[in-house]
Amino acid sequence: MFQPMISFVTCIKLMPGYTDFADRLRLYVDSIAEHCTVPYEILIVEDRCARNVALLDTVVPPAWLAQRRARILPYVAAYPNPHGYNMIEAYAKNVGILAARYPFICVTNCDIVFGSCFFEFAPSLTPGVFYRFLQYETDAVHSSVDAVLAAPATCINPTLADPTQWTLNTIAYKSGDIMLMDSDSWRRIRGYPENDVWVHSDLIVCTVARNAGLKLMVPPSVRIYTSPQDRAHTTRGFELAKAYEYLDRLTCN
Repeated sequence: MFQPMISFVTCIKLMPGYTDFADRLRLYVDSIAEHCTVPYEILIVEDRCARNVALLDTVVPPAWLAQRRARILPYVAAYPNPHGYNMIEAYAKNVGILAARYPFICVTNCDIVFGSCFFEFAPSLTPGVFYRFLQYETDAVHSSVDAVLAAPATCINPTLADPTQWTLNTIAYKSGDIMLMDSDSWRRIRGYPENDVWVHSDLIVCTVARNAGLKLMVPPSVRIYTSPQDRAHTTRGFELAKAYEYLDRLTCN
């Protein structure tokens, strides 16, 4: 049986309003370490600047991470930030994509929890395919992977379960939370868009991936989980205008 090798890439910044993300990250790492049956690595890019309230290695021991094949990649944030965002994730995620060693790269937010069904699907991974997943939100923040997987959960992108409903917008919705492609495809589209607007980066990546001829696949039996979070959309003109600049592009940068 084919055994893919997966680099999991995520990013984090412990800043006001996000100080619990170290706990969410522990669940993310544990869910991979407990369920992954193929060779893997976990790259955690830490965005660092004056807004950090703590550094990750002061609250999550590097030895604990190393036991789970995870490591921290410090990144000193120097990107343009005229709108005052706490974090523009594209830059940090691209650091992880470039550092990834394995043939498939799964880029996620740091509060995703994987169940065994994700890794049961892994032998089917195919180069040249852009993978999206049905994402479920649990009804509360939990203290263990088993508790998250056992809790009631609601699908937050149900249109992806029906191929007849797939449009660029439905594919992009919550897509930034998890994107999986082979490493060659990631590097061909040049990762996430490094600009001063992060809100529509998911739409931009999906647009560029489509333009580059990548095939979409949504495995119907695979779920990923996340804790409650704000899913508000923005319609600010400068953000939408930035996304429109990528409608015909083959790369993000």
